Amino acid sequence: MAKIVTFGEYLMRLSPEYGRRLPDCEKLEMYYGGSEMNAAALCALCGDDTVYISAVPEHEIGKAAVRRLRELGIDDSYMVRSGNRIGIYFCDSGSSNRPTKVIYDRAGSSFAEADPESYDFEGAMKDADWFHFSGITPAVSEKALEAFLSMNGVDFRSSEQMEAEKEAQRTEETMYYLYSAEMDAVDKAMLEEAISKASSVNME
Repeated sequence: MAKIVTFGEYLMRLSPEYGRRLPDCEKLEMYYGGSEMNAAALCALCGDDTVYISAVPEHEIGKAAVRRLRELGIDDSYMVRSGNRIGIYFCDSGSSNRPTKVIYDRAGSSFAEADPESYDFEGAMKDADWFHFSGITPAVSEKALEAFLSMNGVDFRSSEQMEAEKEAQRTEETMYYLYSAEMDAVDKAMLEEAISKASSVNME
């Protein structure tokens, strides 16, 4: 079982009923999603330990979004509560040769405005086996970019990986010293042989 960590904007999806289109529908169906949230949900359903890092508002919509994560078995311990709104996208599903159309309304969302320092990346990444994000995540806003770049110093390796790497490094260093000692012995022997030959030539 792996530990998967995902980071990205948590979104609310609003879609017309099946067979209807946005311009002529009277009501919309609501779902929670977003690229990284969907990835976390799939991994959780496959049995992996998943952690989702994002930001949602404190009000009822934010609480409902977090509750959905728990229903899916996703760890919400590192979700940030801030801001006033969750990002939204309207999805007009395609049919036959008509393509699906998506309209985003995410400007000023909790994720876009979250303080980069409010995320606990160090805690979330501890013992993680895999980190997932999409290209849009750092492009959502300046603050999202700052948050993404702040992970530069975070150690993504698990304690087992770090110990294995240390052991490999110790082995490599030992082999280097043995090789160096062996080469020193060879060089010394070659030097002694060269001196002996030179001495013989001079005496002749």
